[in-house]
Amino acid sequence: MFVTDMGDVDGMLFVFEDAAPRSFWMRNTRLPLDIVFFDAAGSPVGDYLMAPCPDSSTECPGYPSDAGAMFALETVAGVYDFAAETLDVSSVP
Repeated sequence: MFVTDMGDVDGMLFVFEDAAPRSFWMRNTRLPLDIVFFDAAGSPVGDYLMAPCPDSSTECPGYPSDAGAMFALETVAGVYDFAAETLDVSSVP
């Protein structure tokens, strides 16, 4: 939140204790981000290009997983399209 610059391949991996429906939003986020949800086996279960949501907005859209997700990966916009062929979260402890 409130980040104004990220490196070309920066991101954040969210690891949850179980696979369940997940949803993220972009309030107070100033950069467009990709998000990809993965199930417990590491298979993608939803992806979005998330647009920034103005700081003053109380109605930011949600970006839900299509199925139960155990992982969510947020990256700089465009990284997922570039790295989708080699991305593997199945070995995350």
